[in-house]
Amino acid sequence: MRKVFPVMEGRGVRVKMKRYKANARERNRMHGLNAALDALRRCMPIKRQDTEDVAGNQQKLSKIETLRLARNYIMAMSQTLHEGRAMDLSRFVDILCRELSQTTVNLLRMSFNSGYFPEPPCSINYYYCFYPKQNYYNESNQSIRPYQYCLHSQYGN
Repeated sequence: MRKVFPVMEGRGVRVKMKRYKANARERNRMHGLNAALDALRRCMPIKRQDTEDVAGNQQKLSKIETLRLARNYIMAMSQTLHEGRAMDLSRFVDILCRELSQTTVNLLRMSFNSGYFPEPPCSINYYYCFYPKQNYYNESNQSIRPYQYCLHSQYGN
């Protein structure tokens, strides 16, 4: 008589071990992704609210809202550099609010209406500079002077 049970048990253990390892890899991948999104949230020009949900957890932007806001922030800063002058705050906020949920739009508008202007999101003590650093030239050889953001640090970079 052949013993089938030990063979099945050995295969079952291997399958469970492979599944356990795959789950661990996925868990680590998600932890890395969430850490990156948290770092991105800290760079967003939005005032951190002291609001809490019913469980007492601090609310934060969803993953998709974080990515949309980051895209809009990059668009606003790129447009500022392209135009070569500081952007009007209301226009800046309008660009930031594109394709965001009404909740996030309200949070952004409330942040800026309360006189909040974000600190530069750079990791070292950088500051905004609202003056032209140097002349640049476009395709028509016209001088343009883009304003530079986050380009000067206490270390002279």
